[in-house]
Amino acid sequence: MNKKPTVFVLGTDHLDNPNNGDMFMSQTEDIHNEKRQSEIRHVVDCLKKFSPTKIALEVLTKDQSKLNENYQSF
Repeated sequence: MNKKPTVFVLGTDHLDNPNNGDMFMSQTEDIHNEKRQSEIRHVVDCLKKFSPTKIALEVLTKDQSKLNENYQSF
C-alpha cells in the first residue's frame, strides 16, 4: 500500500531581524520574554507530536556547517 506523505510547513519571521536585503523589516518584540518563550515551547511540543522524519531549514550558506555541527551534537 502506497501511503502518501503528510507535509507540515511552518514559516516564521526572521527573529533576529537581520538587515539581509528583505523588502520589509518587521518589528519583533523580545523573543526572550516569558510570553514568547512559552509560545516557542508550544510550537516545539506540537512539532514533537507531529514527529517529522525530514526537516528543512532556511539558513545562510555561511552558517550551514555550524548548523550541521549543532544538529549532529544534538
